[in-house]
Amino acid sequence: CRAPPICSMAAEVVRVNSIRVGGMEVTDSVATIYDLPDAPPGIDGLLGLSFLGRFEVTLDAEKPQLLLTPVQK
Repeated sequence: CRAPPICSMAAEVVRVNSIRVGGMEVTDSVATIYDLPDAPPGIDGLLGLSFLGRFEVTLDAEKPQLLLTPVQK
C-alpha cells in the first residue's frame, strides 16, 4: 500500500493450529495472509496482536532482542 494514511489491502484470514517464535508458542489462533513485496531480506512476516497479545512484550534495544513473557490469565 503506497497511499498513506489510509490504505486497504485484500487479505485472507485463516485459522492456524500453532505459531511458534523462539521458544514461545500460541495455539488455536488466526493469521492474515498477504504478500510483503517490500520486506527486507530475512523478514518472513509480521506478528500481530493475535500472537503478541498473549505476552508481555519487551524490546531490548541494546542487545537487540524481543523478549516474550506469557501473560497469566
